Amino acid sequence: MSGQTDDVCDVLVVGAGAAGLAAAIRARELGLSVTVLERDELPREQRCAAWLSPPAVTFCEQWGIQAKAAKAQPFKGLNLHSWDMAQHVSVADEDLFGWLIDSTLFEQSLARVAQKRGVVIRSGVRPVALDLSETCATLLIEGGVAARGKVLLIADGPRSQLARQANLGPRTTGDFHTWCVHAVAVTRKASPGLDVVIGGGRAAQLGIIVRTENAVRVTVVGRAGADELAAEMRGFCRSAASIVPELGADIVVGEVLPVGVALDLETHVGKRCLLIGDAGGFVAAFSTEALYPAMQSGTIAAEVVARALGAELMQEELSTFGVEWRQRLADYLRTPSTDLSLLLPLVFRNEQMSQRVARAFLLGTEF
Repeated sequence: MSGQTDDVCDVLVVGAGAAGLAAAIRARELGLSVTVLERDELPREQRCAAWLSPPAVTFCEQWGIQAKAAKAQPFKGLNLHSWDMAQHVSVADEDLFGWLIDSTLFEQSLARVAQKRGVVIRSGVRPVALDLSETCATLLIEGGVAARGKVLLIADGPRSQLARQANLGPRTTGDFHTWCVHAVAVTRKASPGLDVVIGGGRAAQLGIIVRTENAVRVTVVGRAGADELAAEMRGFCRSAASIVPELGADIVVGEVLPVGVALDLETHVGKRCLLIGDAGGFVAAFSTEALYPAMQSGTIAAEVVARALGAELMQEELSTFGVEWRQRLADYLRTPSTDLSLLLPLVFRNEQMSQRVARAFLLGTEF
């Protein structure tokens, strides 16, 4: 592959989201040199409400990120609603807490930590070709410059082109069973909170409303086709406006994406490369929570890479990534075995049942 070439770093990361930055931070903790490449110019302009689960907050605290610095709103407990909004229960538990965040501002906090630890971040970089040789991973960048790393971590999103070039994803061992669609709205002043709306039908099984001061994100989860789920989103937003007046006609509906895909992918390990974050389908199938799985998959990948670079057979050590992430993340990612629609009559009448649903949502436990 031709082109001016930079020095070879230990870890080359593509994608400056939560997965890529978490991997970079952990790799620097382990003494590795790291370069992160990001297609978008940073900081991003888009605003999107999101939430951090308890284990994600733990990551932040370990890295010295405090809620105030990340402009996050800590919350305790969550609200459960029936699909028609007629029934409601607030669930409080000392284990049920987290942060309501603007995902863009949160990524900026991660980037600051990474840069303080010596990570090189290059934004506005567009990879156009990938070469995985016996000695390194080389990315040819738009403009004729090449970046090289001993190992490549692919963290460039659910429609990753690099994953395809590396012969990873989207081939799976089974069909996707759960899909989600997000919609976002920018507001002047919303009331921060986290609401989970429980459905019982095939098209939509769960609705999630995340509210920060300046944005609202709505997610609908179900097992219907893309068109049906997108149509369900419009009706859900009209209904949800009764509890979130900020939802208006200007809400923007995104594309329908599968969730929980990591458990179905044949492999996340290629030649000198690993697939992490939502590029590797690391999104919880029940709650669609992506930030903790992203950070955890990136952290695990960095630890595997550190071992691999010191191993006699590097590729063999990289192959342990599949075992490592399944041991630490599989339970969090998979859909609970119990059908939520069967529990629906009890959720709003039985305190123990509402607690179980709330814990499954925030902590990834079984019902």
